Amino acid sequence: MSYLEQNEQEINAGERIYPKAFNEAAPDHKERYQLALNYIKNGDSILDVATGVGYGAYYMSVNTACERVVGVDINDHALEWAKKYFSSEKVTFIREDLLTNFSINLPVEKFDVITCFETIEHINQDMEFINRLFSLLKPGGILLISSPNEDVIPCLDNPFYEGGKNPHHYKHYTPIELRNLLKKNGFNILESFTQCPNNIVKGEDGFVIIYACSNNQVQENKLNSLDKAILKLNTLKMRRTFSFLSNYESQSIDITSIDIRLNELLENNMYLVEAYEQINNKNYEESIRVLEEIDKSLCPESYFWMGLLYQVEGNLYQAIKTYSVLLHNRNRINQVIIEHAEERMIAAYNELIKNN
Repeated sequence: MSYLEQNEQEINAGERIYPKAFNEAAPDHKERYQLALNYIKNGDSILDVATGVGYGAYYMSVNTACERVVGVDINDHALEWAKKYFSSEKVTFIREDLLTNFSINLPVEKFDVITCFETIEHINQDMEFINRLFSLLKPGGILLISSPNEDVIPCLDNPFYEGGKNPHHYKHYTPIELRNLLKKNGFNILESFTQCPNNIVKGEDGFVIIYACSNNQVQENKLNSLDKAILKLNTLKMRRTFSFLSNYESQSIDITSIDIRLNELLENNMYLVEAYEQINNKNYEESIRVLEEIDKSLCPESYFWMGLLYQVEGNLYQAIKTYSVLLHNRNRINQVIIEHAEERMIAAYNELIKNN
């Protein structure tokens, strides 16, 4: 098979896409790079493995204060596209075969963050590959890696391909297989995520599994009750949408009301994002209006932002009251937010006593 024929097959199979802007990429691809932003700090060096046409590398470079992003890929045509449409002062694209010792031609020896999305399923020598990624990370570095979930879309019985086999995939991984592979090569899991089918939620039950890993000894952040509920609702919606998943769980239950509630939950999170943007722009009145629209039973975190706004406005009584309501929901909220709310409430109380 010629290079051009193989390239055309990969495009037709959805293995390689050629957008001219990040927003033109497939939703599931975009979601993974948006997740990566949460792990990138000021001054970080990032390696994007199997960067393809480079939209992810570019997106990370312009949406973070990283120092550099290095994108590596073996496909000449993809890299030409990357250099044409996704060039940036902070991005370097390099042609390298991931099955060789590609580290020798990189501009730096070690990286703070490595992204390796939808790559390992193409590789036969997975142990050597993961070990190579481990060697490229600085102490305390982060690896973000994803793979199709063998438990949901088996490699030899893939419903999206005639005959059940994607010719470009060597194997898919169950969550336990990928976890064990990472641990054998020195990685520790920080957090587990999944896509159902596009939206990323915490868990391992969707089409794609994603792990955030570190080469430090760390304790994995386990799913709390809210994470588990969101995962359950997303997987139920996924199974209703894709009929071939009916063998995993009965479809006889009418979950229309659950679908509606899940949409409300996602909508309220979008309200929270909008309110946060208004706060950043110092549009405090508008941010309060948005926060008041949120169903607090679905998104109790919004109490924290309201408390902050009341405190900024000098309405200390209302701030203390709002923080108190938030703390009554502590079993549903991230511990970091709880700690900040406690600190803010004490500060508001002390200020109130001082002023009186």
